[in-house]
Amino acid sequence: MYQYNRHSTLMSAYKHIKDEKFRYYILKQKSDVLQAMRNFFRKEEHKTLV
Repeated sequence: MYQYNRHSTLMSAYKHIKDEKFRYYILKQKSDVLQAMRNFFRKEEHKTLV
């Protein structure tokens, strides 16, 4: 995000990706980095169709 809470061109493109495996996280301050890293590296739940 840019100053004044505007999204970058790249972020605008990311918002249209509908793949469930694609992840993004918006960092607004330095303290958000740890939470973003946890989000990216969390264990995925395996979905099974029965």
